[in-house]
Amino acid sequence: MAGNSRYPAELRERAVALVAQYERELGGGRGAIARVARDLGVHKEALRHWVKQAKTAGVRYHAVMLEQEGCRQRG
Repeated sequence: MAGNSRYPAELRERAVALVAQYERELGGGRGAIARVARDLGVHKEALRHWVKQAKTAGVRYHAVMLEQEGCRQRG
């Protein structure tokens, strides 16, 4: 998720993490991308692209999902 962008890298990472969280809670295909895009004020197609990149890269996206699972078990 690098390169010139109108959105800061921190926002993009947070947005992808939120999508991962919502997909985990609600299940895939439940409007997680549209919801996060609306909440954060980013274009949903941009967010869809970031999520696709993260899923392809795998590491960060799945790390977020595992991290959230660990927090739930401890909390």
